[in-house]
Amino acid sequence: MELVKQPDILLPPLDTIPLNVVPIRMVPPKESPVMEIVKPKAAPVISHLPGLKGRRVCLLTNLFNVTVARAIDDLYHYDISIFREDGSEITSKNIKRAVVEELSGSEMYKQELSGKTLVYDGVGSLFTLGPLPQNNLEFSVVMVRKSIRKGSSVGGDGSPNGNDQKRQKIAFHSRAFKVEMRFASQISMKSFNERSLRVLNTILQQQASRKGCLVVGQSFFLHEQSNYIDLGGGVLGCRGFFSSFRALQGGLFLNHDMSMTTTIQSGAVVDFLLSNQNVKTPFNIDWSKASRTLKNMRIRVKHLNQEFRITGLSERSCKEQKFPLELRGASDSIDGVKTIQTTVYDYFVTTRTISLCYSEKLPCINVGKPNRAIYFPVELCYLVPLQRNKNELTVYQRTAMVTKSSQKPEELLKILTNVSMRIKHEVETDPLLQSCGFNINSSLVQAEGRVLPAPRLKKGNGEHIIPRNGWWNIKDKVIDIT
Repeated sequence: MELVKQPDILLPPLDTIPLNVVPIRMVPPKESPVMEIVKPKAAPVISHLPGLKGRRVCLLTNLFNVTVARAIDDLYHYDISIFREDGSEITSKNIKRAVVEELSGSEMYKQELSGKTLVYDGVGSLFTLGPLPQNNLEFSVVMVRKSIRKGSSVGGDGSPNGNDQKRQKIAFHSRAFKVEMRFASQISMKSFNERSLRVLNTILQQQASRKGCLVVGQSFFLHEQSNYIDLGGGVLGCRGFFSSFRALQGGLFLNHDMSMTTTIQSGAVVDFLLSNQNVKTPFNIDWSKASRTLKNMRIRVKHLNQEFRITGLSERSCKEQKFPLELRGASDSIDGVKTIQTTVYDYFVTTRTISLCYSEKLPCINVGKPNRAIYFPVELCYLVPLQRNKNELTVYQRTAMVTKSSQKPEELLKILTNVSMRIKHEVETDPLLQSCGFNINSSLVQAEGRVLPAPRLKKGNGEHIIPRNGWWNIKDKVIDIT
């Protein structure tokens, strides 16, 4: 039997819609192109009025008011790149800053720079007050480095003994760099915005760098013994200060605060390794571990007035590690130069007459390149200060840093006041800021605050526990926790 499909039966439309019926809106499917996405509306921002509860008090903030005596011309931003003679770009911030300092301080380039003061951030941005003569400039900067070599034995402090002052040899080494400047943008100083504040903060960084500070963002750390905290393992906590210009409702302010970082222990490399590995003698040091620890650290050698970066350690001991030594004035050679193989130990003890106490059986410090090694006995090498510790702190070191770096409000206030006086002098003597008429008030900015009543604890029986001196005494109290 065949089934016959019945036609759909539709109800007749209503003549009138009842009053209690709400029509339903038909929403198109998601794949329909006519679909509208309704975004939730943001809640209105409610401006809170100053509080009215509590007792009024006067608070001291870590802000110092900054005033500007005259209108400031626009600042000009330039992209700067520094290259070596072979065309490779410089990446070291210290070398970049040194090249820019040589460029801005030399009389040779003053006319080409129109006598402008250069503000450099150490990376790739340079700022000037007013434009340079041309949008694109190129300079060839020659830097002369002086190194002093002592011709005889040295004392424990690295100074020559007796008549060795007359035997010092001063060598001059010159290096050429290519500097390229390209105009990037113009910064208006009619109002203090993010871009103009960046230039002002860069000036603070540049001033700190000139004084030999360790610069970490807007935090600056000086090499003073009173700033160091021993955390163990060859790691030191270093106190510094944070300084930054801020544009707030009341105008321009200079913000000061305390800052902390960790650095490695400066001084003899052997002393650092003894503390780092917690051993008593240099012969107990794990030198494979020491090679990884010392890599890329900066050192000074006792008999040289020069800084090097560690690239590794020698494969053999100082007594066995050989290298080719050129002897000039040899009578048995045609050109008067003879090359012999000698050990690092024999070279320093015999040729340089530098006495070595315990380096004979220890590896040498390598500061050369992979294809041209340069070795120094480990006991002649000293780590330079203010090198950041890049390893993770242990639990003990973190605890020691927190407990030893805490300061009372009175001590913090005294430190911030002293720092503000130092920054005030530096800002008001800076050529660029001095030309703009910057002046920093040496008094801390005051603000109004309110001390709210402390909350009270309520026991299970309804009795209140009133706090005293900021804490609640619940000793011998019965508390209902049901």
